[in-house]
Amino acid sequence: LRLAPSAQGIFEKLWLGGVTPLIIALGITVFGYWNAHSPVLKSYQFELSKDLGGLDRLSIVMLADTHLGTVVHEDDLPRLVADVNAQAPDIIALCGDIFEESTGEALRLAAIEAFRGFEARYGVYYITGNHDSLVSEAEARLFEASGVTVLEDSYMLVDGRFYIAGRQDGGHTGWDGRVSAAEVLADADLTLPVILLDHRPGAYAENGAAGADLQLSGHTHKGQLWPFGIFSGMANGINYGHVAVD
Repeated sequence: LRLAPSAQGIFEKLWLGGVTPLIIALGITVFGYWNAHSPVLKSYQFELSKDLGGLDRLSIVMLADTHLGTVVHEDDLPRLVADVNAQAPDIIALCGDIFEESTGEALRLAAIEAFRGFEARYGVYYITGNHDSLVSEAEARLFEASGVTVLEDSYMLVDGRFYIAGRQDGGHTGWDGRVSAAEVLADADLTLPVILLDHRPGAYAENGAAGADLQLSGHTHKGQLWPFGIFSGMANGINYGHVAVD
């Protein structure tokens, strides 16, 4: 592609001999680091059609996609726990990609131990995402010792009032081999509220049809940077915020 001489001159001035892309890359890196260490609390309120066993309200803090070991490290864990506890949650939901494929064992163990500091009336619940490795039996015992319940294609009844369920991410099994939401909730009493954790938001219609009253997901990072959010929304059905399905 040949540019007109005037356009070529403007391009060369903007290019600055290759300095411009370096400045842009540095700016993105600095912004990404700042963004990872400056979480923004976003609050939503929902009304369920089912009774919460006499509870007037249920406060949930959802945390996802920290990707520990990339930008967020061990010395960030105390602040993360404190920020979550400051919301006085009834439930803490860790909705996948808390870890990264490359997260070292020492950091994983330190994080699981740090999770012991979470404070939630009805417990802390964890599912894996597409970047997490599956939880081994030994690691599941460590989670349990830290007060964290791992939900992978399973659910539990909480205080006789409502269910917390979790689906395993299809990235581990292939989407064709993924256990369906209907199978996960097959034996649940669907007259009670069902809160379902599913790392990727795209299955909200399936999960709702299977009996989930509220789905909590991460994964999209809100597209991370413009304009990627446009494509993320197209791929996942929802990119950020919430969607109501009748």
